[in-house]
Amino acid sequence: MKVSQNNDIVQLTPNLFVTNERSYQDTNVKVNFQIPVGLQYVSSSPDKGTYNATTKRWTIGTMAGKEVSSLKAFRLRVVNISLAPFTVIATVVGDATDPNLLNNSFTWLIQADTCAPAAGTSAGISSCLCGTVSKETTVCSKGVTEWRLNALSVVNGTLKSWDITTGDYSFEYIDPTKNITFTYGLYCIQGVDEYIIAGAVNYTIRKSFIKSSIDHTISNLTTTQMTLGDRAVLQLQYPDIDVTEYCWNVIKNEDGFVTSGVPLECEKETCTKTTYQNINIAYVSTTPQVGVVFPISPTTGDIHIVTFPNGTMYLTSNGINWTRVFHTDVAPTEIFLTGASPNKVLNLRLNNGVILTTNLGI
Repeated sequence: MKVSQNNDIVQLTPNLFVTNERSYQDTNVKVNFQIPVGLQYVSSSPDKGTYNATTKRWTIGTMAGKEVSSLKAFRLRVVNISLAPFTVIATVVGDATDPNLLNNSFTWLIQADTCAPAAGTSAGISSCLCGTVSKETTVCSKGVTEWRLNALSVVNGTLKSWDITTGDYSFEYIDPTKNITFTYGLYCIQGVDEYIIAGAVNYTIRKSFIKSSIDHTISNLTTTQMTLGDRAVLQLQYPDIDVTEYCWNVIKNEDGFVTSGVPLECEKETCTKTTYQNINIAYVSTTPQVGVVFPISPTTGDIHIVTFPNGTMYLTSNGINWTRVFHTDVAPTEIFLTGASPNKVLNLRLNNGVILTTNLGI
């Protein structure tokens, strides 16, 4: 499994199953998790026992002979992609003597789509932001080979590093939906003599094949329309209420999982609203509203969020028209509620720290 950037949520697969292979019961059975720095627990759905996010432990308790317990929908959020790849280890222990200690642990490896130094994975030719041009050319038969970047030829990339002695490169995308292209020269150095073998070799780093963390949806749902894992996320966010007694305005990530929400009275309608729209074509500043469908009859305080492959545009309403604000790589990450009736406020937190607010009128 792979992640791309901070705030990505990954569900560990396959589900974790614990089996008491003995014919008699085992007591005090628990699974201890090692979750590395850079990851944050989100939610899980055990069919028996409970998971404690503080101790990182799934406590199962007593298991009958041959009994099987499962931990499903175990989700983690990336909080520091620079520490990838991540290794998550789960180890089961119990009171009974175990004749086979070799099957008591399970390991998940979570890799990153980007590469070092941005995310700590190994380099690959044209597959990420770093690699080497040396594998595309033949080294000099005599002397020292040098690969020299033609810096002015770089298109859609910001140079982070270039090693003329190895041909290793590292770039950052300006627009991840487009290729990075450049040319380089191949030289052979023999003492004080310098020979140019090729002066403008074309090279392309293909556009990023990275899932977008801004591909969220905002939905109004009842709890019957959500999975047990989704409800568990909301229950963790609001431990003092029964989540099944409310309707919910929720954020889902690109995998369709609920990440946060706001409880609403099911029989009431809000005076203002937050709407969402995803557009697959890149944002162009000269024609920013191509493909955008505005909600009709806007109310003061309405928010309409439009996500593009190269960023997010959100529009706020003054009751008559819409005011456009565009941010690159901005995504809704959390919904929370403040205030008291009749002036409750819906807050939408973006991953750049900006909080959009809407008066619910309830």
